[in-house]
Amino acid sequence: MKNLLYAAIMIFGNLLLITSCNPSNVPMQENITIGETNNNYFQIDGGIKYYNTKTTVTGTNASNNTQLNKYTFTFTNKDDAGNESTVKFVVTFPYGQLISGTYNLISDTRKVDPAASSFTQIIDGTTLGPYTNLTKGVIVVKKENDGNYTFTYNLKGSAGGEITGKYSGAVTSN
Repeated sequence: MKNLLYAAIMIFGNLLLITSCNPSNVPMQENITIGETNNNYFQIDGGIKYYNTKTTVTGTNASNNTQLNKYTFTFTNKDDAGNESTVKFVVTFPYGQLISGTYNLISDTRKVDPAASSFTQIIDGTTLGPYTNLTKGVIVVKKENDGNYTFTYNLKGSAGGEITGKYSGAVTSN
């Protein structure tokens, strides 16, 4: 009789366990994310969202109207394992103008440098990329009154790859 009672308890317990683990009850993860979840991220080909862990700028200002201002913005995601993903944009704009504006690859005044802009990954110590040769797209840059920046971008490469992202916040000068 004891064995029958134990068997009934085991069968009931297993049915309860199987029913509670039904895949229809398990929420699906729609997006894989790496880093802190916020609105500051970049994404490659609509895949993994890489949340910015560091954003930097380097640049030179033109000294006269025959030169262009040139700035490089770098958006980096570094995970706990030390893997690093980076999007870098090099933009130019005319002497005497502010940095805020819309940049593209075919502009005469506010331009994205397609060869110097890139996406690079370092996974387990191996560098993948850089992926360059951008062929179309737009970057919108706005420098806020408090010194912070807002970026949105959507660019495509010659092989069809797409880099999208947005960032709003402080930018560290290198």
